[in-house]
Amino acid sequence: MRVRLLSTVVAALVIAGVSTVATVAPAAAAPTKKGQTVVTLSSGAAALLGELGVAVGTTGPAYPSGTGIAFPVVGRTGDAVIQHVGGLSFTGDGTTVTIENFWIDTETGVVSGIVDDTVRVPLFRLGASTPQGVSLLLTGVAADYLNEAFGVTDFAEGVVIGYGAPNEIA
Repeated sequence: MRVRLLSTVVAALVIAGVSTVATVAPAAAAPTKKGQTVVTLSSGAAALLGELGVAVGTTGPAYPSGTGIAFPVVGRTGDAVIQHVGGLSFTGDGTTVTIENFWIDTETGVVSGIVDDTVRVPLFRLGASTPQGVSLLLTGVAADYLNEAFGVTDFAEGVVIGYGAPNEIA
């Protein structure tokens, strides 16, 4: 079932004109850290994940930072896309979903990432700026994938998953 959903995701991305082909260097070969983006889960997302029994962990060079998780900035593609390494794992009921190597496209307001070491998909839309950071709203593609993976219907497009606060090193 996840393979069929992943095929649907890929087809939707091609139709939308989003490139699904990405070359991702292993974390060990990543360029020098140029800053970080700290992401903090929203209270609603934390409560939902807790109710579903889904634990959140880090992958690669992501690391805890205060009440959030820091993702090192390692590059830019021109002026529009900020590239990060590391990621998150969501584990519950024998299922693990990973999202890694986030790219923030500042022109389109979309955060994409590699899902389950397979394909780059749009994960979040950038929302309003808040005291906690810029709100991260779940995309329909990401919501559908999480619902399918965990056998639930609780994830929905537009739900605020968390807040991102980028900090570049000069």
